Parts: sequence; structure tokens; C-alpha cells
Amino acid sequence: MTNILLAAMIVLLIIILFLLVIPARERKIKKSALASGAYDELIRQEREKLRTLQENTIALGSIQDSDQLLKVIVENAKRISGAVLVAITLIDTKKNVLEVKYVSGLSNPLIQTALKMLHVDPTKLTFPVVEGSIIKGQIDSHQTYVTDSFYVLMEKKIDQKLCDAVQKLTGIDKICDICLMAGDKFIGQFVCFMRVGVEADISLLETFARQCAQAISSVDVITKIKEQVDEVERMNKFMIGREMEIVNLKNEINEMLAKQGALPKYRV
Repeated sequence: MTNILLAAMIVLLIIILFLLVIPARERKIKKSALASGAYDELIRQEREKLRTLQENTIALGSIQDSDQLLKVIVENAKRISGAVLVAITLIDTKKNVLEVKYVSGLSNPLIQTALKMLHVDPTKLTFPVVEGSIIKGQIDSHQTYVTDSFYVLMEKKIDQKLCDAVQKLTGIDKICDICLMAGDKFIGQFVCFMRVGVEADISLLETFARQCAQAISSVDVITKIKEQVDEVERMNKFMIGREMEIVNLKNEINEMLAKQGALPKYRV
């Protein structure tokens, strides 16, 4: 009897262990699989980011037109950041303002509605660089600026309730201003408007911004050289034209003298 009871207890214990251990093992396997999947996804995302940076480097190096370059930069910034709207601004040191040069994402119906609510054309915006402004702070610090308030980004110059309504409509909950630094020189920024649930990789965007700033500076140098070459060519054509006019005039005088039986005055 004792042996039967003991055997029954052992069987019961095995059953209990089976019921406890198997589900726990299954949960562990499932968790491990999920973790592995998340890790694989993370690796895929990192590879995609590196590939995008590499493609961006190649693309930027092949463009010599400034307008086309800015368009490529903004479209790539939108792709890398996952932002719903991206704008690029460049500083005009003579006017001491930041001027919006290109915007991507304007075809989005929600963005279009929001802009109508704000009565704003983002392609024509300028931002003065004044003491105490966000822009001046970025120029001095060379640091990325992140805010969750469109009202704050606009330096509180637009009605706050309207700004809040626009953010609610578009789902934008984070705005990142990334400095464009060519060495130690601030040349502008690109601004990424992020929707809820989209996390920006700030370090990646800053690396991207350094690539873009160097490309913009290089294109600016090339553009200035081309302008100088064009000016020299215009001057050469003008001088050659003047010289030909003088030669023709001398020939006419010599011909007139020849008709009068006189010797030519000019040696041409």
C-alpha cells in the first residue's frame, strides 16, 4: 500500500512538474524568438541607415547644382528620419536671417490643411537671427534643438491654440532642428517634423547633416568659381569685340585714304 501511494505521489509530482515546466519552457522559447526577431529587425534597420548614408555620400558628391542638391538633401532627410515634413534653411549673413529653401511633405493632405489653418506658405518663410532666439542659440552652441511644441518653434509668434490644433490634426509630437555645420561654420539647418510613434535617430541625423553641409559648401565654392569664370569669359568677349571694332575702323580709314591716293595710316 505504501509503495502504491508513493508511486502515485511520484506520478502526481511528475504531472505537476510537466504542467509547470512545459508552459514556462514554451514561454521562454517564444520570448527568445521574439527577442531574436527584434534583434534581427534592429540589425536590419542599422544596415539600412548605413546604406542610406553611403548612398547619400555618393549622391551628394555627384551633384553640382545647388537647387538640386538641396532637394536631394531634404528628400533623404525625410527618408532617414521618418518625418512627415522636412524643411531646409540656409543663413543669409547679409540679411542676418534664415531662409527656407526647400520643403518635402507638402503633398500630405493633413499638412495642406494645417498650413491653410496657419495661413502660412512654408517655402517663403524667413527667420531673423536675434539675441535670445532659438536660432541664435543654435548658431552659438552648434547643438541640435528638439521640442514638442510648434508654438515654441515659431518663437511664440503664432497663436498657441492654433498651433496646438495644428499639432493635434497632423499628429506631430516632436520637432528636431539639426544644424548644418561646415567645419565650425553654421550654414543652416534642416527641420524634421515627427509624428507620434516615430523616433528620430539624432546621432544619425547629425552625421547626415555633416555630410550635407560639406556638400553645400563645396557646391557653393564651385558655383562661385563658375561665376568668376563666366565673368572672365564675358570680359574677354567684350574686349575681343572692342578690338575687332577698332581693327575694322582702322581698315575703313586705310581704304578711304587709298581711294584718295594716300598711303595707309594704320598697320593692321
